[in-house]
Amino acid sequence: MTDEATPDTGTDPAVEPEATEPAQPDVEQLQAEIDKWKSLARKHEDKSKANAKAQQELERLRQARVGDAFRIAAAAGREIDVDTLLEGVDLSKFLDEDGNPDTVKVGDWVERVAPVPEPSTTPKVPDLGQGARPTPPGLNSSQLQKDLMAKLGIS
Repeated sequence: MTDEATPDTGTDPAVEPEATEPAQPDVEQLQAEIDKWKSLARKHEDKSKANAKAQQELERLRQARVGDAFRIAAAAGREIDVDTLLEGVDLSKFLDEDGNPDTVKVGDWVERVAPVPEPSTTPKVPDLGQGARPTPPGLNSSQLQKDLMAKLGIS
């Protein structure tokens, strides 16, 4: 079989055309390219720093919201210092998947730490410092000596 079916292009297929070398960029073009990439890198670095600050602020606000949830739960008849209580607590444990305070978790934890006191049947009356007062025992009284010995466990 002959190659009569292929058209003749007038070039020898064994000889390849010479590849032309790309023109070398000059120093000014290279420096402009370097400056462009440096400015883009600085721009992205600044944006990254701003995003980090925004993330920190968001976390601070979420922690404050959890603290508010604790204050609300503690205000329900409990006498506790919430700020002192929160100093040693990892508040991130009380956030839900969306980053909002989980009031159920907060309420359960506050109930375990400081349960609501049961109401007493007798009303609490403040001592206003009025009325008859018993006289305290004197320095040389036998009652004072008896009380002191009882406290010290001396017979």
